[in-house]
Formats: sequence, C-alpha cells, structure tokens
Amino acid sequence: MPNHERLPLQVECTMLFQSNPCRLHSAADIARMLQCPSDEVLSVLELLTQKEIVRRIEYKEAPAYRYNEPAVSEEIDVHQGERL
Repeated sequence: MPNHERLPLQVECTMLFQSNPCRLHSAADIARMLQCPSDEVLSVLELLTQKEIVRRIEYKEAPAYRYNEPAVSEEIDVHQGERL
C-alpha cells in the first residue's frame, strides 16, 4: 500500500492511541475497532513505530503497541533571554 493511501489509517491509529495513551493495543484489536484488514494495520503500526509515535511491546502471544508521548521542552534563547 503506497504511503499516500496509508495516511488516513495512520491518522486514525494515532488518534486511537492518543485517546487513551496508557492502553496497550494489539494489531488485531485495532483492525477490529477500525474495521480494516490486519495486514494494513500492521503496515501502519510498523511505520508509526519507526517514527517513534508508538512503541512495540512484546506481550503474551502477540506484540502490543502503546502511544509514545512526545517529550515537551521549552527552549530559551540564551543570547536574547526570550523564549522561542
């Protein structure tokens, strides 16, 4: 599946993880919730894992995935003393 065709599913998966960031999801659960083929979900999960949006966790019989919350930092310009 080309990247431009995966974009809607990437967005749906990301929103699913963001809605409950502490919950673990299996690929099969996500496919069932989003009503799409498991192979497409796995492809998107691999991409989201590479981009560090989700983490893959080896769990029981199948891997599980969890949202990887981004670190928030505030940068200060030392020379200007102003926040960026």
